[in-house]
Amino acid sequence: MASAHPETLHVLTWNVNGLPTALHPNKRVDPETNEHLFSKIIKDAHVVLLQETHIGKKNENVIQKLSSNWHLHYTVYNTKQRGVAILVNKKLQFLVLEEFKHSDGEYIVLQCEIEGQTYILVSVYNHSSDKRLLSGLSDHLQQYTTGVLVIGGDFNTVLNPYMDKQYATVSKNHSALLPSLKKFMRAHQLVDVWRRSTKIKCFYTFYRNNSNSRIDYFFLPEECVWRVKRCEINDVPSDDHLPISLYLNSEDSAANIPLNPIVRARPWEESILWMITSREIEEAIKSLQVSDTPRPNGRPVSYYKQRSPEVIQELIGTYHRICDGLFNFDNTSFSASFAKQNFHFFNVDYVILATILARHLECSLKLRNHRRVDYETHVPIYYCIVGHDVISVEWGELEKAISNVLQAGNPLLNILERMLPREGSRILLYYGCPLTPVLRSFLVRNRAEDDLEQNLNVTPAEPLRVYGDDVIAVIPRVRRNFDQDLECGAFIVRRGTASVLHVLPYN
Repeated sequence: MASAHPETLHVLTWNVNGLPTALHPNKRVDPETNEHLFSKIIKDAHVVLLQETHIGKKNENVIQKLSSNWHLHYTVYNTKQRGVAILVNKKLQFLVLEEFKHSDGEYIVLQCEIEGQTYILVSVYNHSSDKRLLSGLSDHLQQYTTGVLVIGGDFNTVLNPYMDKQYATVSKNHSALLPSLKKFMRAHQLVDVWRRSTKIKCFYTFYRNNSNSRIDYFFLPEECVWRVKRCEINDVPSDDHLPISLYLNSEDSAANIPLNPIVRARPWEESILWMITSREIEEAIKSLQVSDTPRPNGRPVSYYKQRSPEVIQELIGTYHRICDGLFNFDNTSFSASFAKQNFHFFNVDYVILATILARHLECSLKLRNHRRVDYETHVPIYYCIVGHDVISVEWGELEKAISNVLQAGNPLLNILERMLPREGSRILLYYGCPLTPVLRSFLVRNRAEDDLEQNLNVTPAEPLRVYGDDVIAVIPRVRRNFDQDLECGAFIVRRGTASVLHVLPYN
């Protein structure tokens, strides 16, 4: 009998460090209930993503023991290393659409229907020596045009060195993986779900030899984050990795959404400004994963993927007219959006251009050089935005924050002023707009600079380090308590002391 449609889909990801060990009858038993720990942890999940299964041709019987309760999809590689799997609970209506397995057992992609909703499930184990894995996975994911993309796994690197790592020990291999992970996230507009959900909390997923770090993640595309009900790291007995649970709203994204079926044709021009190229537009279109989410103008992502050449020319013309101040925003639905909880769905053409501009802005924030700092005489402090899913800010404040980084007179400022959503004189930074994360970074960086100059009266010993909503400043030691919430009008920035151990290894 088919089960009732679950309102919440529980997805769990876990590096088990060898499924034969995890399933061994004498290993990892709950001392209170005498229940096998592995079985206890996964029994309430609908989908389980496993890493380091260590399943080879000689021990497939180990994972087959789970087949009575789970649909099994797994790689067969080696009994000593690697290997990934996706388990889907047999209580659910389930249909496989397509499956792809990495030849070296480092990822598996499963496009499927669960209770009528299409998903693209990905279980990843990025071995510390494999810097090219995510590039290949990225190329493969770009062929999918339908489905809610859910990626879970062990990526063997930390995204934020001062919040996702406890001690100063650094693996060169792990640090080398960070650029490829960031590129992968940008390519698919992915969000670190646990960090987005918990803001400034520190907790770790990997424990070994007193080296605690958060290297296991759930990633979702930005436009799917509205589905997240909660995301938790499960604090269970472990001498290796902890599992992570993700609870998703499984409703149809099209439910109760008003649509405007009118699609306005726009003329195009062949010439473009230096800032955007046809190649960038093509890459941005490929990065869009969820194709049939309704949009205010009625054009889903699938429209753009199927008509890529003509769409590219159309967007070149649109962008050119925006730059020249000739595009009439009032007479088009170009920048229109509708809200779904705390998330806004924008038209795809807007998302494409905003994605490219966001990538340009991110490049301007990258740390290009820094000095060696004496941490006997200096202390690192952090700044981060607290709460606020939507930030309402005067354009003048945002313009100042951007101008402090970009060169004066950069035409990008005028373009942003025209494109960003607003209410009266205030700019609205919604999640769902690809520009929002990087503009939040500019705002917190600007607030940190003002605080250092006006309140603390100090000069940082090196350029500010920006990690999303977080900024690190290294300043001369002074006798004072740095912990304070700074009112910034439309939002709050928290200032506090960061451990030198989080900064020192990256100098």
